[in-house]
Order: sequence, then C-alpha cells, then structure tokens
Amino acid sequence: MRYVDYSYWVELSGGSRQPTDAAARINAGLRAFDVPNEPFIDAAHALSRGERFPPPILVGERQDNLVCLEGHLRLTAYALVGFPTDIECLVGTAPAMGRWAR
Repeated sequence: MRYVDYSYWVELSGGSRQPTDAAARINAGLRAFDVPNEPFIDAAHALSRGERFPPPILVGERQDNLVCLEGHLRLTAYALVGFPTDIECLVGTAPAMGRWAR
C-alpha cells in the first residue's frame, strides 16, 4: 500500500509513498517540510501499549495495489511498530479507481 500522492506524504516517505520508508525517515529524525514527527511517535507508543485505532481506508483497482484514502497517520504508526499482522482495514476496489489511486 502507498500513501496518497500528496506533497507532504511524498516528502515524508522520501518520494516512495511507502509507510515503511516514512517510518525509517522518522526514526532517522528527518521531517517533511519541518513538521514535527511527534504525532507519529505518540501513535506508535499508543499501539505498543495495546491501543487500537479505527481501520484505515484503502482503495485501488485491485487489492494488490492500494492507496491510502484515509488513515495516513495510523499507517505510519503501524510502520513504526513493524506492521503487526492483524491490522483491520476497509478496502474498496473498482476498475475505475486506477484513474485516481496512482
């Protein structure tokens, strides 16, 4: 899954739009547009304490090529804690979604 193609998320991930790349950059102390990373770190700590978040919403043409529509902070927090395998997501797929979810 990738972040939506929006300047902040592109910058945070170093251009890849991958939450795992954003997590690595956050762990290295890098910021996107000088925006503090504390909300991601706080959310990751909450996950580590066992808190649960609402499911992120992912969309795309197929389930193997999804873009985050809503829940970017949560996906980043999951990446910071190593993506546990039991993440609940809401997924919507449609052939026409490829025009939007790139």
